[in-house]
This record gives sequence, C-alpha cells and structure tokens, in this order.
Amino acid sequence: MSPTAIPGNLILQSPTANDPLLDLNTQPSLDLQFATSKTLNDRVSGLPLVDLQRDVSSGKSAGTYVDSTGVIRTSKANLLTYSQQIDIPQWSYYNPDGDYISVTPNYGVAPDSSYTASFLVAGVDTNANGLAITSPTLPFSPSNTVANYDLAAVTASPAFNSPTVDIEPYSNGWYRCWFSKDNYTYSVYAKAAGLSQIKLQSFNSKLFIYAVGTSGNTTNGVLFWGAQVEEGSTPSPYIKTTNLPSAAPRFDHDPTTNTSLGLLVEESRTNYHPHSSNLSLWSTPSKGTVGTGGVNPDNSSGLNTLFTSDEVGDSFVYDASNAVPSGTTFTGSIFYKNPSTGWIGLGIYNGAINEWARYFLSESTTPGSVVSTNGSPVSHSVDIQQYPNGWWRAAVTITFSSPQTAVNFIPLLASSDGTLSTNIGESCEFWGAQVEEGAFPTSYIPTSGSTVTRAADNADITGSNFSRWYEQSEGTYYAQASKLGTNPSVQQTILRTELLNTRYPEFSFRPASESPAGAAAVYGSYLNVTSTVALDSAKFAAAYEDGVGATSVINGIYQGSSTVDPIVSTRSSIVIGRYYSAYHLNGHIARLTYYPYRLPDATLQEITS
Repeated sequence: MSPTAIPGNLILQSPTANDPLLDLNTQPSLDLQFATSKTLNDRVSGLPLVDLQRDVSSGKSAGTYVDSTGVIRTSKANLLTYSQQIDIPQWSYYNPDGDYISVTPNYGVAPDSSYTASFLVAGVDTNANGLAITSPTLPFSPSNTVANYDLAAVTASPAFNSPTVDIEPYSNGWYRCWFSKDNYTYSVYAKAAGLSQIKLQSFNSKLFIYAVGTSGNTTNGVLFWGAQVEEGSTPSPYIKTTNLPSAAPRFDHDPTTNTSLGLLVEESRTNYHPHSSNLSLWSTPSKGTVGTGGVNPDNSSGLNTLFTSDEVGDSFVYDASNAVPSGTTFTGSIFYKNPSTGWIGLGIYNGAINEWARYFLSESTTPGSVVSTNGSPVSHSVDIQQYPNGWWRAAVTITFSSPQTAVNFIPLLASSDGTLSTNIGESCEFWGAQVEEGAFPTSYIPTSGSTVTRAADNADITGSNFSRWYEQSEGTYYAQASKLGTNPSVQQTILRTELLNTRYPEFSFRPASESPAGAAAVYGSYLNVTSTVALDSAKFAAAYEDGVGATSVINGIYQGSSTVDPIVSTRSSIVIGRYYSAYHLNGHIARLTYYPYRLPDATLQEITS
C-alpha cells in the first residue's frame, strides 16, 4: 500500500510538533494517545474506537486512579446496561393503551460521530397514561421523579418530586438532558427531529424517555443516545455499557511528578481487608491507641487513623484477613504520613505456619530495610512510593512456604533508634490498607465492612472500528507501555491482534519465571524476540508485510527479523492490555499507534528511541 493511501477515508490531522511518530512523510491510520488526550478517542478519526468495560455489578469496586494533582479518585460508573443498544429486549415500550410509538435504532449521527443515535416517535397518549421507551432494569429502586426539557428553548424544569435539573448544549444540535435526585443522576443526549419536547422519569427501577408531541403524530420525534445512570449529584462524561454496568477508563498519573501515565489496565484483584480506611475498626491495638487524623490521599477527612504508642514495646494494630483464598503470595499495602521521631514498620504474617516478614519504612537512610523474618517464607520484598502532602504508600509482599487462608496485616511503631525500648508517644497516620493476592500492589480498592473486588479492565477494538484502520497485507504497530510489577508466572500483555491459532503480533513483558525476568518481548509464530534486559517500561514497534516478513525493535534496539510469511488469515480485532481474557498488563499504556504499511527498519528504531 502507498504510504499516502489511508484505508477507510480517515481524516488526517496536523502532526504534533516534535512528535517522531508524526514527523514522518506519512501518518498513521490509528493513533491512541492515552497519556496526552486522556480519552479513548483515536486522534486520526476523532472517534472513540476502543470499547473498554470494567464490571461494577454486585458491589464491585469502580476502581481508583491518581489524578493530575496526585489525589486518589474513584472512577465514575454507568449503572444502566446497554446504554446504546435500544434494539434489544432489555429496552421496552411503556404504552399501556396501545397508542402509537416507534423507535428506530442507528438512525442518525450520535454525539461521538458514530451512526448510533436512535429515533423516538411517540404521540401524546389520549388517556394521559404516557408513552415512552424504558431502560433495562437498574440495580436499585429510584424514587418516582420527572423532569421536562425543551430542546428549542433550551430549558429544563422539574415536573414531579423536585429534582435538580439542567440541559447542557453539546454540539451539532445535541443537548445533554439530566436530573438528579437522592444522590443519583439520570442523563441522556437528545436532539430535535420534528419534536423538541422530551421528558425523563425515574420509576420502578427504570429510566423512562418520552418524546412529547401532538396526538396522533407518527412522523416527528427526537433523536436520543447515551443513556446513563450514576451515583452523585451531577453527570460525569458518558460511559458506554453493554450487558453489565461499567466504570469509566482510568487515565492515571505519577503521584509525585503529576506526569500522565496513560490508560491503566489491571487484572481483577480483591481487597481482603474489610476496613481499609479506619483502624479503629481493626482488632484491639497492642500497646497503642487510635484517633482521628487529617486529610487523606483521596481528599476525604476524618477516617484516617492516628496511631500512638502508649507503652514500651512492640506497639501495633493488626487485621486478620480470614477471608483470603488458599494462596501463597500476598501483598499488604497502606498509606502512612507524619511518623514522629521514631520508625514505623509494616508486616504481613500468618500464625498457622509462623512465617512473617517485617520492614521499617521511615528510616532516613535506607527506608524499606528488613527488620525481621521468621519461618521459611520463599521470598519477601517491600515497595515504597511517595504521594503528595506528606503521604507515602508502602507495600510488603511475602510468599509463604504453603497455601494460607488467613493473613495478618500489621502496621507497627518503634523508637527513633529502631529499638522497641523507648517508643512511648511515637505516632503515625495510616489510611487505605489493602491485602490482596499477588506479587505486587495494584491500585487502591476501598472497603467498608467487607471484602471488595475490582473487576479486570477489558479493552478491545472490533468490527468496523477495527477494519477502518487495519491493513491485512502489511502494517506497523507501535506501543509505549509500563508495568506495575513483574508477574511471577505469566506474561503481561500490552496488545494482541486476535485470531485464534494463527500467526499474530503481540507486545508483552515476560514473567519472572522466564529469563531475563520482566524483559520486553514481541511474540508471534512468525517473529518471537525478546530484549536482553528487564524493563519496567518500553517502546515497541513491529512491522510486517505479506511475502516479505517482519521486523521488531524495542527501545531503539533492533531485535530481529523473519522472512516467514506473517499472514495466514484476516484479523478481526485487537485486544488491548491483555491476552484473550487473561495475562493482563497490570500497568499503563501511554500510546498505541498503527501505520497501514510497513515502515523501514531504520524508522522503527527512530520512533522507539
């Protein structure tokens, strides 16, 4: 394919200054700049081509991330399923008298420029019972609340039960209509199409959407798209859902530098610590007291706990996480702030086999030094990361010699010289405790009285969203990614072009069980090369051409090539941040770019340097 021929009539935008991926004689057909745009939108087409889902049903955590100021935030979530797919049985009519009502899916251009807006026609019901399309069932029972909207006058008014209402102009004649009641917000995008009056109602565990017209009208209506129901008193950016409620994508930041890291993709993890933010609900402290501290890493206040030694000796609080599964490797983590003149320690312990690892965290010379171990744990390690406003997050990982079903997590206080003889009055603030099964800590999962699971991030590009930019006969992939830690047994996948049992390109970090552990790798039956050093972050590029072969480069270093024909059959999708349903990256993707032709080897080295 010619370097200037872009498939799908995509719109090219001006290159960014000093961007090596765009300062070429041509431009990519896909350019997901997660770290800079902080959206799922493709820079080339302007469309949100990535479908990302993170299940928030049945009490699952929506997930947390660090914003651009270093504050921990909880993702918003859309609790309404099938938010765009109104042509399925989960969406239905409310039409008690059998009067005329009609809905046409995929009728017009939606606010995201896709052809997915629906057309709703409903005349006024002569018996005043109302005509509407009703949403899938919500996971709660809302109060009966009604709001009216005029798309021509651009006005919103409460109609029943006094909700807070608003109508916000979007673009191309679209408006976002919303109301909030009882700390839930209901919203939909609407556009006049012969009618300009709509009504929203929450009732009987559903959202009702009315097109308000004249009796007998069968042609005029309104366009609508992007229904959303969420906790909170104002609407957040729209979150697409399918068969499950879903949380928003997380665009994470370095908590010390505020650098944008890109899209955070993690496997499912569970916080087995039932009271993550309030030590006063833990077991009775040994030789210490708890009290209320100040502002937490999430900007909340009043729940973090000031722990103070009140006797000579090992002063500690602990939590017995008896709900953990039968596993061997666990990571305990906690945020801490303002240790007094003394040291603080953090330990993870199991009494059944009497194994533990314990670390001092606040020593000025070597924070994170081990202070004691017992038994014969297979391995143990500590990780400490700085946060704003004096906060740190410390994590201890220990692999026990046999499977465990109960793990104690212990923050402790010692004296300024590291002994336990003069620690009376030493203190520290603690918040955000987490005990999870795994070899490294993941993003904080808040709990309040029970264990909580954060579902995996599953991101894909499929169907026409894939075919519009992918070229079968030749192409070049680029990705910039980083990982949180090295998985002990499986690779951590950044991207993979899907088609089972055929040759494929895949970018990954290798597991600890392989050598070198954690090295960046390009996999594929036609090309399988790995860097010779372990990396926490890397820039990958791989180019292929039917009948010519493929080449791979990592961080500017030529890795290898193959003359084996890389094309077996047509690809249909790309998986981002995982390998099928497993092998999640557990890290960040800053950028993912694709050129619909094979770039020269020298160019691959240039763009990955």
